[in-house]
Amino acid sequence: KSGGPAVARYISKTVTLTDGFEASDLRVYLTAVKPAGSNVQVYYKVHNSNDGELIADKNWVRLVQKTSEFTFSTAGEQIEYEYRPSLTSNNIVYSTDSTTYKSFNQFAIKVVMSTTDTTLNGIPYLYDIRAYALPGDNY
Repeated sequence: KSGGPAVARYISKTVTLTDGFEASDLRVYLTAVKPAGSNVQVYYKVHNSNDGELIADKNWVRLVQKTSEFTFSTAGEQIEYEYRPSLTSNNIVYSTDSTTYKSFNQFAIKVVMSTTDTTLNGIPYLYDIRAYALPGDNY
C-alpha cells in the first residue's frame, strides 16, 4: 500500500478522469537509460468511483514490460519502454471483499529503479513517463 523500500522510486499523484469517463486498461510508456544490470519496474493502483475504499489503501500491482526485459542501453542510449497490466488481456479487473470492478476513474503510477552496478554508468534514469487510461474490451 505504501511506496515500498526502494531508494530510487517515483510515485505519481492520483489521476482522476473527467466526470463520466471510465477506463478499463492502462498503458505506461517511459523513456529511460537502462544499463545492463539495472531494472525499471512499473506499478499501478486503480479505483472505481463506486468503491468505498480509498485508492491510497489499494495495493500496488506490477505492470508487465512489453518491451523485452533484456533491452538495455549502451553508452547512455535512450530507449522507450512499454508497460501493460497484461500482455494477453486489455482489461483491468479488481475485487474488494464484496464487489468486482471492471472499470476505474482514478489511477496512480509508481516507477522503481534498481541496479547491481552502483557506478555512475550503471544507474538507470528516466527522461519521461506517459500513462494512458484506455477503454478495455469490456465496452
